[in-house]
Amino acid sequence: MKILSMAAIGALVVLCTSPAKAFEWSVDCSSTNFKFSDPAYNIDCETVVSLDGGGGAADVMSVTNNERTIFFTMMERRITEQPHVFMQYRGLRENFNAMFKEDGVKGWKELDKKAGFEVAEFSRDISGQDSHCIAVQRYTNPMYTGYKRQLIGVGCAVGDLQPVYQIFQRMAGD
Repeated sequence: MKILSMAAIGALVVLCTSPAKAFEWSVDCSSTNFKFSDPAYNIDCETVVSLDGGGGAADVMSVTNNERTIFFTMMERRITEQPHVFMQYRGLRENFNAMFKEDGVKGWKELDKKAGFEVAEFSRDISGQDSHCIAVQRYTNPMYTGYKRQLIGVGCAVGDLQPVYQIFQRMAGD
């Protein structure tokens, strides 16, 4: 299933120290639905069209600082051209585990929604450094008993989570 392969690409972007070099794509976020830009960060984007035999697409955006101590990766999945196909709701932890397959997650704590997103905080060791992280998700465009669009992301920082939340707030706008 191409959606799962896109999730695997998203997970690799999260774990790569230099996403643009790892995939060697040209960075052009204008083709995605993400509108984040900031010269203080490295921004990498990719769009995959025609998921599941047509009728779907996914955008991935990864934002990192130059020191690679802060990152945030967001993936948007959307179903188009298939009026009777939709995504079933799954909880944040279930989707996080399925998409990012992260080992070593400690202290998972679900929080109140922010900007319509489900939010959880956790910590994990990344490259030998204790990192504080957030996971977020939001479903939109309801259809029948499901949804046509999902946003899911993860961001981490060595130290304070404030810069991760600032990046998230800027990416969360539609």
